[in-house]
Amino acid sequence: MTSRGFHNEDRLSAQSEASALRGGVMETRAWARRWSSGQPAQWQSLPPEILCRVFHHLLDKDRCAARLACSQWDQVFRMPQLWRERRFKFSGMDECEGLRAARYMATLGGHLRHLEMEIGMPVVHNARLISLSVETFLNTKPKGLRLTTFACSGLEFFQTPLYRIARHRVRMVRALCAMLRRQKWLEHVGLACSQMGREDGARLLRALSFHCRPRSGKTGLVNRCLQSLELRDFFMEDVNVVELGAFKEEMGRFSALRHVGLNFTYLNDAVLAQLTDSASRTLETLSLGLDGSHLLYIAHMTYNNLIVTTGGWRAAGLRCPRLRVVVDMRGRFRLIDFQRVLIPGMPLACLSITSLIASLFFASEDMLAHIARLVEYLADRYSYTLTTFHLSWCDPSATWPHREALVDLVRSCTSLSCLSLTMKLPLDTVTDVAAAASKHSASSEPLHLHISGVDRNVALAAMQVPATRTNCVLHTSKCTTRL
Repeated sequence: MTSRGFHNEDRLSAQSEASALRGGVMETRAWARRWSSGQPAQWQSLPPEILCRVFHHLLDKDRCAARLACSQWDQVFRMPQLWRERRFKFSGMDECEGLRAARYMATLGGHLRHLEMEIGMPVVHNARLISLSVETFLNTKPKGLRLTTFACSGLEFFQTPLYRIARHRVRMVRALCAMLRRQKWLEHVGLACSQMGREDGARLLRALSFHCRPRSGKTGLVNRCLQSLELRDFFMEDVNVVELGAFKEEMGRFSALRHVGLNFTYLNDAVLAQLTDSASRTLETLSLGLDGSHLLYIAHMTYNNLIVTTGGWRAAGLRCPRLRVVVDMRGRFRLIDFQRVLIPGMPLACLSITSLIASLFFASEDMLAHIARLVEYLADRYSYTLTTFHLSWCDPSATWPHREALVDLVRSCTSLSCLSLTMKLPLDTVTDVAAAASKHSASSEPLHLHISGVDRNVALAAMQVPATRTNCVLHTSKCTTRL
């Protein structure tokens, strides 16, 4: 792909993109009126906006071939909207992939707004090539590049004891920090599963908050664009994040965040206070992830009062009235583990639990009993805040025996709008939960009930239940039934 014609720059950019878009909308409406009147639609009569959507599904080489068809398609090829999103993968299998990505950025980088970068699995013979490709790509400085969305995955592969692979990680982190400092219009950043060390993680956070720092001779914060930040598993497991002063300091610099994704182990009262104080007017969603491997660390934090307390959650709720907490738990948990995480005062809105198959030392009956007590705990503590509850039980041989727990949850949680269950349920439990959901929908907002993993015979018997107002869907291995 050459840069011929792009330096004259798009008519949309040269003449005011807003006015051109208004004209395009009017043209699209006129085409829609002709189509609705029954007139045959020809390719040459399609407006550029529709053709741009068609071009979105083509590869780059096919777009270059299609532009030669006519002047109209060549004009669509030059539209900035066609080059807003791009995903680059650096696998280390081709020596020229970094140069091709850098050439693309130099030619079309001014149109790019959403960038996703994937780093492949390194081995000894290609780790250096991957790092050089990523560095060449990130060091490219195209004119007019204004990213609003950036996501990077695969950095965790370079966190290895092998020095011949790990030494190349420093080069990529340095180039990534330099690129993030240049982009002051970022709104959404995803750096989940990066597995950073203390120094590299702090360096990346400083680069993200670079434009949020007060400048000499200026008052206030410069950049208020960053709205979404995903940092789950951003640090390695052996990094004690709550004692990392740089993390608390940098999280207090983002003043426009609406959504934040963190590990539960990254939070204590001080970090939560910094975060909710700086983004008190904007913060809406705080997503917390928790894995079963973190249980011993959480128990240690609870014993030493390093975890978020009830007072910390209540103070955060006062600073951020719109704050809602989303918790995702995966692993084998007991009731005491749930109570250490879901403490009173937390504005819990969504809870997702994926419980693994029982181990040799933890029977299925014991795990089901703990989950049933959790359901009772939710009905007692979060009856006014819980809106979504997902429960997935991955053992197909065990049947849920605690019918009353689910029925009480539906009856007690007045704000519940979505209940998703993936487990083997008996017929009486399915019908009773559906009936309670119907009464819940009649008295308050509609409740969408999704049940997966039931036997086919149970689903067929449940079809005999009279139709209710709730949206209950049963998923089995052979059929899908709607009540």
